[in-house]
Amino acid sequence: MTGLDRNTSVFVNCPFDAEYRPALEAVVYTSVAAGLYPVLGSRGPIASPRTDRILTALKECRYSIHDLSRCRGEGSENLARFNMPLELGMAMALRGVTPTAVDAHEYLILVPDEAYIYQRFVSDLSGLDPLRHDGTPTSVTARVLSWLVSLTETPAPLAPPEVLSRLGVFSSEWAALDREWDGSTPWSRVVEKAAEIAS
Repeated sequence: MTGLDRNTSVFVNCPFDAEYRPALEAVVYTSVAAGLYPVLGSRGPIASPRTDRILTALKECRYSIHDLSRCRGEGSENLARFNMPLELGMAMALRGVTPTAVDAHEYLILVPDEAYIYQRFVSDLSGLDPLRHDGTPTSVTARVLSWLVSLTETPAPLAPPEVLSRLGVFSSEWAALDREWDGSTPWSRVVEKAAEIAS
């Protein structure tokens, strides 16, 4: 995490599978277009336990984005994913120990675009006003950008149409990087490409 500025870093807690990839691209590119550096929990020494790496990453970021849209069971065993709620809980606890406005960890919660269904699978979020999205890049971009604009000094003018107009280019370039690196693209290269396209 060395070299990152906490005040311009955002932890990304989202699914990373192929089905979610367009939404992930929207989260990453929107964050970069808004002047932030997106950080993944997988960063850090491989020998460290994953939860330690996640907590370290959260501490090093002023902001975090948590997508809980995968709330239903998957596969033949119909199992739901609990990594995202776990990491959100870590962010909420982190905010609790940094309560001052200057140091407070700010987090965005994204949930499925179904009226208050999140209250059925994680009722403790009631009153926190998570933002609903339908899983499309357009919807995700609008929610993430709206939140970031309210918290940060984003480049002006910056609105969803401007971000979406370049998102397709970023998606293609990220795919090209993955082919070049055989699916093991260094994260810094992904962020550098996003910044290049956004500039």
